[in-house]
Amino acid sequence: MIFKKFIARGGLAIICFLVFFSSYVSAQLQPPTDDIAVLFILDTSYSMNETDKDKLSPEMLKLFADISYSSHTRIGFVAYNNAIQAFMPLTDVSSDHAKADFKQKLDLLERFGRTDTGLGLKKGWELLNAVNTARKSCMVLLTDGEIDLNPAGQRTVDDSRQDVQQVVNQAAANKIPIYTIGMGHNGANLTWLQTIAGKTGATSYLAASPQDLPAVFNSILGAGFKTAASSAASVLASGGTQQMKVKIPGGRIAEANIILLSSSPLQEVQAFCQSKKITVTNSRHYSVIKIIRPEQQNVAIQFKGEPDDVVKISLLSYYEPVAAAPAGTVSSSPASVPKAGDAWWIKATAGLLVLAVLAMIYYREKVSKGKFTGKMSACYLGLREPAGEEVSPQAALLDNFNGRKRIYLWDLFPAGQGLSAGQKIWFEPGNNRSIVLGNQSACTIVIGQTVLGKNQSYILRYGDKIFITFPDNDAELELTYEEVKPSEWHKYRGTPAFEMK
Repeated sequence: MIFKKFIARGGLAIICFLVFFSSYVSAQLQPPTDDIAVLFILDTSYSMNETDKDKLSPEMLKLFADISYSSHTRIGFVAYNNAIQAFMPLTDVSSDHAKADFKQKLDLLERFGRTDTGLGLKKGWELLNAVNTARKSCMVLLTDGEIDLNPAGQRTVDDSRQDVQQVVNQAAANKIPIYTIGMGHNGANLTWLQTIAGKTGATSYLAASPQDLPAVFNSILGAGFKTAASSAASVLASGGTQQMKVKIPGGRIAEANIILLSSSPLQEVQAFCQSKKITVTNSRHYSVIKIIRPEQQNVAIQFKGEPDDVVKISLLSYYEPVAAAPAGTVSSSPASVPKAGDAWWIKATAGLLVLAVLAMIYYREKVSKGKFTGKMSACYLGLREPAGEEVSPQAALLDNFNGRKRIYLWDLFPAGQGLSAGQKIWFEPGNNRSIVLGNQSACTIVIGQTVLGKNQSYILRYGDKIFITFPDNDAELELTYEEVKPSEWHKYRGTPAFEMK
């Protein structure tokens, strides 16, 4: 089943579509008034019955509505095949009634006919610009392929392509991104979708790579709010009631969304914490626990899932905006003006500070440049030993590899050598206790809200989590780059990889 593989291979799955637009927005935001407008363009042609059997695309829209930031996000959609099947103008879905109406419209959609993407985008552009006061707007196209029309019909493929080009040009001119998501492994023409997204300053994703989805949601929402998305855990459902804790970080958090993703509906979903405003929403493949103004704490959550179902738990938080000082505001206290005779020591002090900073930078660069530090912890999902047992969590002390300019993923973790892509993922020593991660594979690699594409690199620092999905296997690897305390060195030295007990 497509969704089961989707869940099994995805670290932060749907969200947080959820999880690649910006990780943090500037803290100095004006108080929000209709901050975000998102118009989804949904392919409902016959071919989607095969490429999206579990109807993930409408489920993504429902989840987006459930995690949207109160009344500050407006959502609409257009459902198209070779005609416009249904649409919903930009709507505030913060109320239970509006959200239920939005979801009901999605549930009534049927899949038949051919594909006229130009018609869908044109209608979406019309709705997006009808009554839109949002500071940030975007469109999200979900489809499994290119334009496909009956040659004997009134509209031709060229007509549809011209409409696509017109909307793309208008969106680019108005700085409105069109994010594209290809549904299925083989159905989507990725080059065509990448062109649409690229010309509007957006990004294209493949739904067969679940690690992309958290970043997509976080990117859309991060365009108007200060957001943070993270993976909390992956657990195997036992069939009975299970409990675990999710850490809510400190800071001015307005809303926290704990998202549980699964291939089958979860039961008995609850949260226990100090906040009095908690709501729980359940759907076919997800549950959302929304907590209003949570304090820093560990939230105990409870759920019951089907035996052996993988449950992915993620956290998406909205931070309260800090209003910027009004333009032209000046301090009521007069500025202190140095006397002429004081100038020499001001310059001297400044010079000494500069020298001190430069010396510190030089020292830190010198002592850390070109050395591997820390350890890399690994947790496999979907990978088994030859005897059939699941591969145990492992970790490797990177200090053991000093003297080498580059090491590969399977140098660290030989247990995964059956996954050939590991030979194309490498690490190099960096500065200031960092390492450089490079990707020359077709894997989907996500670090925080950053998707690392092929032939790209990323600087890792202590605490960074890396999620790798392998395209030729149902396996996923979660890595964590961590500091090793001096008291721990004796346990790991000389052992490149070890099992964690």
